[in-house]
Amino acid sequence: MCIVGMEDVEGVSLHELEDFESVLTAGVLAWVRKSERRPRLRVFSSECHGKRLPPIKLEDYVARIMKYSNCSPVCFSVAIAVMRRLASKFDEMIPINLNVHRLLLACVVLAIKMMEDRHFDNLHFSKVGGLGLVELNNLEMDLLKRLNFDLRMDPEEVREAEAFLLTEVMSCNVNLGTRERAVLRSYGLLGEDEYHRKRPVSPSLEREASSKVGADGAFPDSVRVFVH
Repeated sequence: MCIVGMEDVEGVSLHELEDFESVLTAGVLAWVRKSERRPRLRVFSSECHGKRLPPIKLEDYVARIMKYSNCSPVCFSVAIAVMRRLASKFDEMIPINLNVHRLLLACVVLAIKMMEDRHFDNLHFSKVGGLGLVELNNLEMDLLKRLNFDLRMDPEEVREAEAFLLTEVMSCNVNLGTRERAVLRSYGLLGEDEYHRKRPVSPSLEREASSKVGADGAFPDSVRVFVH
């Protein structure tokens, strides 16, 4: 279904950085906050939408998925690329607070199945994401139908998704590290002057981006993080 391999993403890539999780979280948070400024998006509904906000913070949810998915980091870049493709076609797929958790989980599941030869089944991912198995299956099928079952993706689309995350983080005045700025410069999205200029740090976003799920010792068999 997907032709992209990890070896195809050439040059310096965001998913190769040690603090990829922090940038991924901050980028998605910034994307959601920007979308929340468009009130009309809140009237839409889809399989991904909940009736109320989940009790788990997005940064904790991202950390949980990354911890228990046992997949290559590039899968999360591919998931963001899938989210962007959906958002470009359907307004109800633009991530907001009411849909971003389910949307991210379903896109990660699709990305893992595209990228990995061996992976967990949906029962495992439903426990990771706090959803019922049937609900996750329905989410996956809904996204596949919206994509016309066409999950072909070239390396450039993945790189654009990574660049998008970095620019979303920069839009919130979060101070990127030298390596993140180097990635942006390699994508042609950061000039030499901007590369060397320090940006002010947003303390609240910095805390959110660096937040981790605490060590719980064992994988919980049943976690219901959503309120329907």
